[in-house]
Amino acid sequence: MLVRLAALLVLGAPTAAVQWAVELASATGAGVDTLTGVLLASAPAAGTAQVVESAPRLALALGFDVELDGWDGT
Repeated sequence: MLVRLAALLVLGAPTAAVQWAVELASATGAGVDTLTGVLLASAPAAGTAQVVESAPRLALALGFDVELDGWDGT
């Protein structure tokens, strides 16, 4: 499940897909620290720009309140 989440983050998947992967990984016991670690571990493959784009999606999927000007959360 963590590899699936990493792939979705690297590819810039929509928030709904990231939410789905987070739910599956959480069901297997992965915590917030592990799930955010996936984003950091995938950073070298994704590149800085993709990590910056994916971080708010992951935050929303983890239940954090994210407000960014001009971003609709998708």
